[in-house]
Amino acid sequence: MRVNLIRQINILKVAVLILVVLNTFILLEFLDKKKKEKFEEIDVERINVVEKSGKIDIVFANKSSLPSPVTNGRVLYDPKDRGPGILIFNDDGEESGGYVFGNWGSHFSMDQYKQDQVLYMQVINDEETKKTATAGYWVAPQSDKYTSDVIDRMLDSINAIPDKQRSEQAKNKFLETIDSHNKVFVGKNRHDETGLFLFDKKTNPRLRAYVDTTGKAKIDYLDETGKVIYSLPN
Repeated sequence: MRVNLIRQINILKVAVLILVVLNTFILLEFLDKKKKEKFEEIDVERINVVEKSGKIDIVFANKSSLPSPVTNGRVLYDPKDRGPGILIFNDDGEESGGYVFGNWGSHFSMDQYKQDQVLYMQVINDEETKKTATAGYWVAPQSDKYTSDVIDRMLDSINAIPDKQRSEQAKNKFLETIDSHNKVFVGKNRHDETGLFLFDKKTNPRLRAYVDTTGKAKIDYLDETGKVIYSLPN
């Protein structure tokens, strides 16, 4: 009896020792995960920056792993046509801007809530030569009355009208009802002119203050058809 009791006590001691060792290992492993990791080099296809809840805030990804940007439940475009890059998401989990690039150029944007981009920097390359065609900054305030999905659905419906003249008339009438604003471009255009370019609500150019290809500074005032009505110097 005494021998069996001593044997059981020894077994219990061994079991307790094993448990202590395991708990110590688990604790050290947990504490180690709290430490910052340092890498000299890392290969990765996608990195998600997330909240504790698991909600994604930022995605860094290659072309095939970049998620589709979604606003108001509508997929804006296939990222495989634009990526790789970075996408930023707002508190609702909707795309709110980002940076994408490729042979076509590069694009960095910041979006209005429930709307499209209001400020962006963009470089567009020529499809054939790949040389820079346009490069600069855009300010494009969006509608306060209509969300982007409503505007897109209306334009899809209008563009589906078979009669092109009726379609264009309906489009102009709809655009007049949108609480949109004038647009600004600062940079180099496709004519190699560098300067400040202002557009009306229909995106028609209305003022150009620029330096042309000969190095001359000019200011042009244009009507809604694009015709120059006054220039400086005359």
